[in-house]
Amino acid sequence: MTGPARLVARPLQIALYGALRGSARITELLGERVYDHVPEPAEHPYLVIGEAVEEPDNTHDTFGRQADITLHLWDKVDGYLRPTEVVDALVELLDHQRDALAIAGHKVVSIRFLDARTLRAPDPQLRHVPVRFRVNTQQEA
Repeated sequence: MTGPARLVARPLQIALYGALRGSARITELLGERVYDHVPEPAEHPYLVIGEAVEEPDNTHDTFGRQADITLHLWDKVDGYLRPTEVVDALVELLDHQRDALAIAGHKVVSIRFLDARTLRAPDPQLRHVPVRFRVNTQQEA
């Protein structure tokens, strides 16, 4: 192994933000509303890059990481038609598309869609859909 182990969460978030903002389909559906911190007031729909859970995934001679990252889609709309269209676009962009993310200092081994949950908020028209992906990486020298 060369050099010290480095976490992937921060460079993953930067790469994910760039990929989402660079996607024509995501931009068509959300405009520029991809956030780390949501401005107030925020226009719907919007996507928030949320929590990451990172674990070592080392081999004998390389440092690796497994990161589960949650994207939170918020939409103020009747039903789930538009929110699930956005989720479909996210899955199309990222699932099994290891070239979709250029993560500084890390080589992407795989990206997998884990799950999506359609949730209702106390506001009857507000929809929340957390979408999780697992990103496996190997640290570059």
